[in-house]
Amino acid sequence: MRLILIKIFMLTLSLILISLIPHINVYADAPYLTKVGYYYLPQLIDSNPHGRLNLYVVIYRLMNDGNPNYDWYYYFIQIQTVPGKVAYNSDWVTADHTAEHTLASFDAGTNNWFVDYDPTTFYGYYSASTSVIVRLTAGYIFTYKYDISYVKVIDLSDYSQYRIKWIHDFNEQGAPPGSSPDSIYNAKPSFVVLAKYVSMCDGVLGYCWSGTFAHVVASYRVTFGHQLCWLGIWCWWEYKTFDSDVLYLYVSTSY
Repeated sequence: MRLILIKIFMLTLSLILISLIPHINVYADAPYLTKVGYYYLPQLIDSNPHGRLNLYVVIYRLMNDGNPNYDWYYYFIQIQTVPGKVAYNSDWVTADHTAEHTLASFDAGTNNWFVDYDPTTFYGYYSASTSVIVRLTAGYIFTYKYDISYVKVIDLSDYSQYRIKWIHDFNEQGAPPGSSPDSIYNAKPSFVVLAKYVSMCDGVLGYCWSGTFAHVVASYRVTFGHQLCWLGIWCWWEYKTFDSDVLYLYVSTSY
């Protein structure tokens, strides 16, 4: 009986959380994406001899959507890891990296909502030729894929917490030389933010603004590792983790 009640509670909670995301339609027949912003952050994390993480974020807005009250912003994230073996001719390789994106607290659930993202959890940890298909369908269907050979994608996103989060976990201890852990690797996840049209004025400054905006707060983490051995008999792995500063991936459109 207790198990049944728990299941009923979780189902009710899921329905409530789903209802918090507005169901907004695209009315136009031929919507398309146009680039409205980008963030290029080479060497976002850089440590000698361990390696570096580079970031490139491109933001598109859905055009010709036929809806004057909302905009859809598509965030395409490219996370490039360059292990120390490549960057600094050391023996350090990539072990994992984490990408976390949340909505600014004062806009989450009122002006901004995450309405789609991809990929979800997918396993290529032991495979030499695996790709994950990214498919976004919020207002406009956009599909592409990227390689996850010897990489496991772990989805830790939570709509109720306004959070989109991925871990790319590399098989650094089992992958053959020349594969993703000890080579340059590009992860390409993405998400969509629904933004509500707002109009505001500041009486003190005498300034008024109307339009839509997406206010995404992001942080990134990367772990590098290398193998150590004592007398060639006893071997173990040593790891080093680095965190980026907090980033504000903001974009707006004035009307």
